[in-house]
Amino acid sequence: MGTEKYTILVVDDIPKNIQVVANILGNLGYNVEVATSGQEALEIAFSEKIDLILLDIMMPEMDGYEVCKRLRQNEITKETPIIFLTAKTETDDIVAGFDVGGQDYVTKPFNAKELIKRVETHLDILSKNRKIKSFAKQLESKNDELNGLNQELTETNTELTETIDALTKAKIGRKAAILAIIITISLFLVSEGILEPYIDSSLQDQSFSFFWSMLLKGIIALLFIPMERILKKALLFNTMRKK
Repeated sequence: MGTEKYTILVVDDIPKNIQVVANILGNLGYNVEVATSGQEALEIAFSEKIDLILLDIMMPEMDGYEVCKRLRQNEITKETPIIFLTAKTETDDIVAGFDVGGQDYVTKPFNAKELIKRVETHLDILSKNRKIKSFAKQLESKNDELNGLNQELTETNTELTETIDALTKAKIGRKAAILAIIITISLFLVSEGILEPYIDSSLQDQSFSFFWSMLLKGIIALLFIPMERILKKALLFNTMRKK
């Protein structure tokens, strides 16, 4: 484990105890900050980047339990690992430390190997939790990007749908205009008797029936057949007539 990036705050009202712990941790390459009172510990913890706190329980004015409560109430230190340093070994005292937010405890007098192992364990947990939070933040960022792309796709799809609808309406409008012209011309030709000289009187009824039938078919074709297909068939019919 790379120790150079971790800073540990040691809190104890007895300088000798601080010196023992600081020497053990300093020899391992940890950065060590020290405080001899609860108030001083809070000031350091709230103003500097502290990775782990070793906190004595029995201190004058403000004991370790109260210091731990205040650390847990602050946004900066609410998740900082706290290991109590205590001469108390009674179950109630140990449980009280856990109740106020401590994660572990080391009994006095210190056993160097035990102290190191507990510190390493909680720093390892801290490192893994930070990685999980980092991954979660990255995932959230990617998720936001995907949501943004999805929104863009939705908007693009809406625009395409509106464009298709507009084109469809335009085609229908063009066909409707052509139909109106055809019907108007047809009604004019019939009403004015313009077609009569070109129709055999004996076949007039049949011719008019044929005329209206072809007109109806033309209307249906314009409504339901693409204009391109109609034009192609008209050209083909015209070519066949010329032959």
